[in-house]
Amino acid sequence: MLLQYHRQYTENALNHIQLDAKDRREILIGCTANDLCELTNEMQTVLDSKDAIYHSFGSKPSLFLPLALFQSHFGVLASLHAMAKKEQEPPEVTKKDISSWFEFLNGVALGTIQINPTARIYEDNVSIRNLFFRCRKIEYWQIFDSKNIAEIKKRAIGMMCHLIEDAFTFSHCERNSKNEIVKFYYYPLQNMEKHKQGDHAHDSLAIELAKQCLLCVENIAKNIAYDHAPILVLSKDAQKSDGGNFA
Repeated sequence: MLLQYHRQYTENALNHIQLDAKDRREILIGCTANDLCELTNEMQTVLDSKDAIYHSFGSKPSLFLPLALFQSHFGVLASLHAMAKKEQEPPEVTKKDISSWFEFLNGVALGTIQINPTARIYEDNVSIRNLFFRCRKIEYWQIFDSKNIAEIKKRAIGMMCHLIEDAFTFSHCERNSKNEIVKFYYYPLQNMEKHKQGDHAHDSLAIELAKQCLLCVENIAKNIAYDHAPILVLSKDAQKSDGGNFA
C-alpha cells in the first residue's frame, strides 16, 4: 500500500482513542516503518557506505548478497508486507510467516516480549527468528529505526496496522467475495508500475481494513492482544503464490 494510505488509515484509527502527542507520533512512524526502516528502504541508502545495513554485513551492497535491504520486498522478509517470499509458495506458509510478525509485534507492543534493541534477531527465541536465516546479523533496532524501548513499543502498533493494511491491498493478495484469501502475490514477478496502480484497498475491503486497524489500536490500548486470525482466513481453494494480474 502506498505510504499516504498507510498514514491515512492509521491516523483515522488513532482518532478514536485517547493518546498523547508523542505516542501518536511514534505509532504513525511505525505504520510506515515496514517500508522505510533499515530493512526496507530499498535503494534510498545504496550510495551511503555508512548506512547501518552495510555496517551489519560488512560488505559491498549487491543484489546477489543476502542483504536485508533486498530481502524485504524481494525475498525472505516479504511477509512484512503480507506477500509471499518466493514463487509458488503454498498459502499456508505465507500465512504462517505473516502470523509470526503479528505474534511478535503484539508481544512487543504489550510488553510481554522484551527485547534488547541491539541484540540479533536470529539469535533470540522469537516467532520471527526463522525469517532472518539469511540476514542473521540484523538487530531489532533496524526493524523499528529506534533503540528506545518506549518508542519501539508504540512503533510495533503502527507496524501491525501496516500489516493489516497490506493484507487488504489489491496488489498484495487476492481475496474472494467472502473476504477469504485466495492467493498471496510474489512481488518480484510483478510489474512495478502495475503493482503501484493496485497498491490500495477497494470498496468493502477498505471498510474492513479500517475496522481492523481500529480494533488493533483499541485492543492494545486496553492491554489486549490484537487477534489477526480473521484477516488471514484462507479460502478452501487457496492457490500458490504468483504475480497475479500485476505481472
